[in-house]
Amino acid sequence: MQKTADGQNYKLLHLCMDFGTQMLEVGAETSRVEDSVKRILEAYDKKAISIFAIPTLLLVTFEDDEGIPYTSSVRIKNITSHFDRLDRLNHLSRTLCSGEVKSLEYFQEQLDLIRQSKLYKLPVLLLAAVVVGMGFSYVFGGTVVDILWSGPIALAMKAFYELLDRAKLNSTYVNLMASFSAGFLAELFFRLNLLEHPPIVTVAVVMNLVPGMLLTNAIYDIIHKDFTAGLNKLIEAVFVAVALAVGTGSAVLLFR
Repeated sequence: MQKTADGQNYKLLHLCMDFGTQMLEVGAETSRVEDSVKRILEAYDKKAISIFAIPTLLLVTFEDDEGIPYTSSVRIKNITSHFDRLDRLNHLSRTLCSGEVKSLEYFQEQLDLIRQSKLYKLPVLLLAAVVVGMGFSYVFGGTVVDILWSGPIALAMKAFYELLDRAKLNSTYVNLMASFSAGFLAELFFRLNLLEHPPIVTVAVVMNLVPGMLLTNAIYDIIHKDFTAGLNKLIEAVFVAVALAVGTGSAVLLFR
């Protein structure tokens, strides 16, 4: 019986680690990750639960009815944004915490299905970039010509960004080069008399790279007194912003 209980506890620990890892990988706030994993373990009647999460690390500890501790940690390497996966993970958490289902097999099956769900395909990402670029160009007061050219420039910038990102290059370098490409194309097309306001087009296209979710999560974590994770994300957001400024600024200076 003891071996069976140990096996179930280790399996639960493994599943909670997988659950928390997936949440961090798709951009969830660290406080939400800690709360969700804690609630799941409470639903399985575990004691002395301790969860520690930052954007790059997850540590989970709990005790069984006999006071035997179980602990595990994992380093998080790949972080992106995927709201569909996050929504499905939240739904799974609510289902487990409600007591409707307590089967570890169900827990495993749902986690596998969520992990196997594909990220957004490249055509979808490119189309979204075009819509964002043209939309912000309109919002910022661009002319019809500016709006129309914002689409192709956003498409080119996003394609270049994805190429660099999938080559596993440093994210700061990727953002710098992608923003440089946007500024370069806007200034080039202006010199060719194809658009009228390159600053508007550049800023509109680069809005695709602004770390809005990262900044929001940073503020959320700081408000919830998770200063380590919040400041970590805030610093990362600042680095991205500096990279975007340097990239676009370098493109402008190149034509001056």
